[in-house]
Amino acid sequence: SGPAYSYPTQVTVTCNSGYQLNGVSSVTCQADGTWSDPVPTCTPRACPALTPPTNGALSPPGPYVYQSTVTIFCNSGYQRNGASSTTCQADGSWSNPIPTCTPRQCPGLTAPTNGALSPSGPAYSYPTQVTVTCNSGYQLNGVSSVTCQADGTWSDPVPTCTPRTCPPLTPPTNGTLSPLGPAYSYPSTVTFTCNLGYVRIGASSTTCQADGTWSNPVPICTVVFFFTNTVVCPMLTAPPNGALSPIGPYFYPNQVTLTCNPGYQLNGVSPVMCQANGTWSNPVPTCTPRTCPSLTPPTNGTLSPLGPAYSYPSTVTITCNTGYQLNGASSLTCQADGTWSNPVPICTVVCPMLTAPPNGALSPIGPYFYPNQVTLTCNPGYQLNGVSPVMCQANGTWSNPVPTCTPRQCPTLTAPTNGARAPPTGSNSYQNTISFSCNTGYVLNGNTNLTCQADGTWSDPVPTCTRKITLS
Repeated sequence: SGPAYSYPTQVTVTCNSGYQLNGVSSVTCQADGTWSDPVPTCTPRACPALTPPTNGALSPPGPYVYQSTVTIFCNSGYQRNGASSTTCQADGSWSNPIPTCTPRQCPGLTAPTNGALSPSGPAYSYPTQVTVTCNSGYQLNGVSSVTCQADGTWSDPVPTCTPRTCPPLTPPTNGTLSPLGPAYSYPSTVTFTCNLGYVRIGASSTTCQADGTWSNPVPICTVVFFFTNTVVCPMLTAPPNGALSPIGPYFYPNQVTLTCNPGYQLNGVSPVMCQANGTWSNPVPTCTPRTCPSLTPPTNGTLSPLGPAYSYPSTVTITCNTGYQLNGASSLTCQADGTWSNPVPICTVVCPMLTAPPNGALSPIGPYFYPNQVTLTCNPGYQLNGVSPVMCQANGTWSNPVPTCTPRQCPTLTAPTNGARAPPTGSNSYQNTISFSCNTGYVLNGNTNLTCQADGTWSDPVPTCTRKITLS
């Protein structure tokens, strides 16, 4: 190692750990007092390109050389499984593998008493949405759906299901009811009794139904005096899910009007008339659930139950086949007016996850559904070979393959007159370095080493070799 060298000394050049030699490994002091080659350079050793984890990102984006440290981040709602950083080591390998980013888990949910959850669990992860419904006869107190949030907590507490209440009842005049109240909820039953000397006209009891209405009206307690020429018709009872007016008693030629509760339709004749022979003009009609239009399962999905007919207040659940995402409501209810609460959703195809090309990036990260588009870009010094953006197609495939990022090429350089270049050919890709030297008796004018830059140009012009002038 110096300080002076004489002909024909040969000097070997080595690089420190983590650095690689660019140029010849030894130079010789020649007879004319010049070195046989330019002194090589030592550049940091490069490590392989890194691919960001799915639902995560890297910082900085690369390229990476010895002692570079890369920090790995996970997107909001995802947690890292593995080391938070990795370092490019002297041997060109990484100190840690790239971790994975998995959805953050939310605590388990318990269905409310007299209710249900959809989906039912047992585990929930970001960004799952859970719908809460109550059994027939119960009403929801709180939000109808809760979402697993990015911080691993639920957006709202699970609501409760409380019995549906019916309107208050007043005891019939000259009668009592039991229990007395003050409030009644599904499925309470109230019994009516008339005082001594009075007769009940109507049902002996009524039940608070799932829709919040009473199964029968409050009866009346009356004393009926019949004359020998009075025609009396039998007492009528309201059909299930219906009502009648007036309550009775009924004499020729009284008329009784029968109606159905919301969601039910009348099958038969109303009104009916008490006839002179003591019979009714028509039988008591019935109230049947109103039907909704038939449903067709979404393409790549199923309905449950399947049908063939649906009536008020049926609920139908829609699920998509594996590889498809539900767009729309997950359940439909046949409403009182004979229409569905929501349109049938669609099942959208899911395309395979994409990985950014080495020395490149993609946006957005995913997951991907038809017709999402993904834009791919290359790092500085690299150029895109292929199509960007690419689109997730209706058949679940991408419109084009993922493009590649290749090093940008600089113009080919030739050795200067009366000089040479090392290596003699090639090495015109991004970050490549070419060394120049002059023949014996010539002096180099310019920079010895030129590097191919990210914009496809060389760091300096090619040097020239001019004859050495010797003074005598």
